[in-house]
Order: sequence, then C-alpha cells, then structure tokens
Amino acid sequence: MARSYRFAAAAVLCTGLLAAPAWAQISIDFKKPILTAIEAGDAERVKQILLKGESANTVDTRGWPILITAVAAGFPDVVAVLVKGGANPEVPDNFGNTALLRAVESENTEIAEVLLKGGAKVDAQNRQGTSSLMIAARRGSIDLVDLLLRYKANVNRADYTGRTALSFARQANRQAVASMIQRAGGKE
Repeated sequence: MARSYRFAAAAVLCTGLLAAPAWAQISIDFKKPILTAIEAGDAERVKQILLKGESANTVDTRGWPILITAVAAGFPDVVAVLVKGGANPEVPDNFGNTALLRAVESENTEIAEVLLKGGAKVDAQNRQGTSSLMIAARRGSIDLVDLLLRYKANVNRADYTGRTALSFARQANRQAVASMIQRAGGKE
C-alpha cells in the first residue's frame, strides 16, 4: 500500500513538473495598490488610497519608505501627495539615505524643493555623514546647490572623514559650485 502512495505522489509531481511552463506564465502581483499607483505616477490614485486609510509611511518590498520609492520613480506630484498625506521625509532607506538625499542624488531639483517645502531637514546626513549639499557639490549641480543654500544648508558641515561641501566640489573639479559655496561662507 505504501508503494502505491509513492507511485501516486511521483505521478502527481511529474505532472506538476510537466505543466510548469504553463504555470510559469501566470504572474501574481502581491504589491500593495499604493505602490502600483506610485510607480505609475498616478498622484490622484495615491491620494484616493491615502484617503481610504493607507499610511503614507508604508514601506515597499525592499523595506524602503514609499516616499523614497516615489522620489526614485521621479514623480514630483506623487511626492507632494505623500508629503501632504503625512509621509515622514526623515525616515531613511536601508542605506541611511533620506528622501531628500535620494532626490539630490538623482539631481531632481523639483522633487528636492517639494521635500524641503514639506519639512525635510536640509542638513540630514546618511550613514557616511554625507549631506545633500555635499552630494550636490560633488555632482556640480548649480541649481541644487542654490536651492539648498536658500534653505540654509550648513556649508561647513563635514562628513565623517572631515570633508565639507567645498571639499567635494573641489575634488570633483566643480569650480562654479565651489565659488558659490565659498561666497556662502564655506571652508574646507
């Protein structure tokens, strides 16, 4: 009797393996609806989902705050809806980067401004002590440096190795940015 069960189990297993290609064509999306709306750039749908009670501080499948997911997707209107919906701009991703740091890394001035208007800390630092101004200086982004200086970024804040925004600008040979930072009182 045990032998017939083994044979039946083997037959079921083989049938399942033979049918695997057909099953492989089926995809099941376990993403939360708010993530789908964020990735699609659908600000109105995000707003409706938040109004139904979803938290603006939900995390995505990587463990990142959905605000950072929206920043990475590059949709300023979605970021604005999340900020207005209560998303905390200071909650970092797995690498210690806040939404503002991510916006500056992607050189998205519009999103950076939405975050700053929404209360993001201009001088927040990641795990290496790098601030948004340091990133913008290293990238040579004049618009972002100007924006961060208008929001009173600390030009003399140092990372954990002692480098300042001016150091980053000079190391990257970004003369125009270095001049802006110097005029704002920046030192190496």
